[in-house]
Amino acid sequence: MNLKFKLTKVFLIIPLLWSISVLSFLNYMPISLNLLLTFTIAIYLLSITYKLPNSIYFLPYLIILSPIFGSIKILGFNLLLSDSILIFSFLYMLYSKGIGSIQSKKAFIFLVGLSFFTFLHFVIQDLISIKPLFSIFELFFVYFLMINSKDNFNYDFFLNHFCFSVFIGIILMFLSFYNGVNLNDFSGLDGDASKLISEAKEFNAANFRMPYFYTNFPFLISITIFVFLYKIGIYKTYILKFFFLILVILTSLALVASGNKTTMVTTLIVFFLSNIYFRNIGIYKLKTFVSPIIFLPIIYFLVFNYYITDENVEGFIKVMTSLASVVDRIGVYGNAILVLLQNPFRLLTGFGPDFLTCCGDPVVSRLFKGNLINVYTINNAVDSGILTFIIEFGIILVIVVFKYLCDLIKNLTQTKKPVNIMFAQFFIVLLIYSIPQLVGLGKISWIIVVFLVMSKNYKINSLKS
Repeated sequence: MNLKFKLTKVFLIIPLLWSISVLSFLNYMPISLNLLLTFTIAIYLLSITYKLPNSIYFLPYLIILSPIFGSIKILGFNLLLSDSILIFSFLYMLYSKGIGSIQSKKAFIFLVGLSFFTFLHFVIQDLISIKPLFSIFELFFVYFLMINSKDNFNYDFFLNHFCFSVFIGIILMFLSFYNGVNLNDFSGLDGDASKLISEAKEFNAANFRMPYFYTNFPFLISITIFVFLYKIGIYKTYILKFFFLILVILTSLALVASGNKTTMVTTLIVFFLSNIYFRNIGIYKLKTFVSPIIFLPIIYFLVFNYYITDENVEGFIKVMTSLASVVDRIGVYGNAILVLLQNPFRLLTGFGPDFLTCCGDPVVSRLFKGNLINVYTINNAVDSGILTFIIEFGIILVIVVFKYLCDLIKNLTQTKKPVNIMFAQFFIVLLIYSIPQLVGLGKISWIIVVFLVMSKNYKINSLKS
């Protein structure tokens, strides 16, 4: 067995290694996390130096699962394994391909413009930290890695790894929940992920929401559902169709377990719209319009027999049917709009990236988080991704991005190809999801960049073998 053959099998090693790492993190396997971290780093470095597209193929695992290894603080930044591997990948790209690997002049100019925009807001003290610059550079690192890989990029290969990484994340979410581990507490542990396990509480049957490291993880679960639906449409074998149908049901159950009503509603809306506008493409036909009538009862049965118990069923139903969160959000949005309109110039220029989430002047950013309906409440965030985008970047850039995405969706749907319909669904989910939910500059946005570059090639006739 030669070295080249061994290296091509790394796509089997990495998902297996991440699966073992998750089980070790939860103390299901007596293997040192430090040893697994060493192996993971070695395999990643080897795979990336062997073939640059591997930096993108295996990126979803890093994005979704890196927090299990904790973080380290360097120059005031908490760096995860995902940050370190991404920086290495970008530097290796420059080393192996030269400065010419930054192919897109428009993207480079956009990067320079955003950097100047961010630094200017730091100078005028809208921002108290230049951390957003790091997040912006990482997004462009992903972009440049992607455009340097796209000529030899296997879309199906990436989608398989993306879905498998989300599935490992779902398993981690479920196992953590039933072991009393609150993954959402990671940000407050100063990078020591092991404390999540040592400080775990006993399982509380009154709980029903399964938290994760990232609040936007349900967005990735929703996208995974549409990838599985796409695969059901393209495969001819009924065994494979049935297999992915089972995965759709299990992933839908995980979406319910996350407790994110916005993502659940968004997924259903996009599914129904797909059966109307994308009819006779892939799985989407008039008869599939009524398929939720069949599958929603199955999910209902699974939820109320294997997830919800007698102790928490009342709370679950109350939260799922309550409109209190919607009313609360309306109050926050109304307040934020009024504060923004008090300074029309800021409506054009914004306050800078991550102004509302972590890095803005706390006195000013706090003003946006009030509530017109409940005046005694101060929220942690404005929540709406679109409204946050307007406040941080200004209305002009929001209009430009919105028009770009709408044009992209239009071009994708005109090709009448199942893979491009799936890409269109990704951006439709993103747009609807961003109305009430925040999508910032964090790790989940790296996935958006990858899908953006993949979808720009909307003359694909079929996936590369």
